[in-house]
Amino acid sequence: MVSGVISRIRSLLRSKLGGNILSLFLLQGFTYLLPMITVPYLVRVLGAEKFGVTAFASAIVIFFNILVDYGFNLSATRAVAVAAANQDTQKISETFSAVMSVKAILASIGFCVLFLLVAFIPAMRQEASLYLLVYLVVVGNVLFPVWFFQGMGQMKYLTVVNVISRSCMVAGILLFVKDSSDYVVAAGVQSGSFVLAGIVSWFFIRKVADIRFYIPSIDSMRVALQEGWHVFLSTVAISFYTNSATFILGLMVSPVALGYFAAAEKIIKMVNELILPISQSVYPHIAGIKEHSAEQALVFIKKLILVQGGITLGVSLLLFTLADMIVWLIFGNAYAASVIILRIMAFMPFAIGLSNVFGIQIMLNFGLKAEFSKVVIISGLLNILMIIPLSYYHGAAGAASSILLAECFVTVSMFLILVKNKLLNWPMAGRVYE
Repeated sequence: MVSGVISRIRSLLRSKLGGNILSLFLLQGFTYLLPMITVPYLVRVLGAEKFGVTAFASAIVIFFNILVDYGFNLSATRAVAVAAANQDTQKISETFSAVMSVKAILASIGFCVLFLLVAFIPAMRQEASLYLLVYLVVVGNVLFPVWFFQGMGQMKYLTVVNVISRSCMVAGILLFVKDSSDYVVAAGVQSGSFVLAGIVSWFFIRKVADIRFYIPSIDSMRVALQEGWHVFLSTVAISFYTNSATFILGLMVSPVALGYFAAAEKIIKMVNELILPISQSVYPHIAGIKEHSAEQALVFIKKLILVQGGITLGVSLLLFTLADMIVWLIFGNAYAASVIILRIMAFMPFAIGLSNVFGIQIMLNFGLKAEFSKVVIISGLLNILMIIPLSYYHGAAGAASSILLAECFVTVSMFLILVKNKLLNWPMAGRVYE
């Protein structure tokens, strides 16, 4: 029995999917260790107040990043994966040109909006350099076609690019950020690393596929926008119960209290990134399998539910049990107020681990884009209704509770939709695949 398990693991690692997962796990392991250096360092050097100020600026710019992402991280990944499965180089070039052009246009529009906000809102005008530097994250988003490498199943290049850029980021922070007055420098170094990643990635694009970039037609850009529309709506809605929490809370509490929340949220986000190697690798893989056999894709997904669900449940239990020790080790005694926030959000990785499979891997690959959008839009609105009163009366703990409840709503709703459509029944029956 043991030899059989070992044999299966070896077979997986030798496969293209196994290689992609391993590459991304190495990347995540590296990028997981880096925040263990930079986050505790920045929290201590900048202090809760300046850490909260930079977190608030990042929360605003994240909305522009969502606009530029638009949904291409899933829709374009799937389009490239299907074209690659069919060995259609022309389609890959067409998708690449259209998506890159649309992202550049959206980034330009976003910058104009941010510039106007900074010019006319006094509180933002006082921190103009901070907001403009943080916007480099969006520029890096445009330059770095992560969706292309994922669609082509070439995750090893993502690993190389991110290791280079994030190593430079750590070095920059340790060299140039010495006290709380350097909070703008810290933001610039972190944001600039995204631009560096984008520049470096272009040295590897031709190694992945023999594509050519050209000015796309209006029709091809329109198709790209249409394909990503439901994912974009979903991403916007999801931001209402994740990124908007920092923004809304920042309007109601002091920068110090916001800093306590942002510290606990950093831990949750670091943990959630652990499932990204699996998610990013299997999404195009499932798209390719479904192109030939929907039944085989569902068999693969059912195994994924057990693996991803089991891993994230174990992680959530550890977060809840060891919250005080984790906060003390990473942030020190000064952030004791972050412990209760971390405990409230501890089971988010488990909920997200399941909803990732239910929503992204199944619903988006099996023609349930509209249902996917409805669930996350409703959950986003629900979170807004909860987070404002909960934040007002209970501060950071209320905001954390609202996020957790919204995430649980997403997971349960998606599960019920899949059962209704007989996509999670054992055995499968009665579903007409698209």
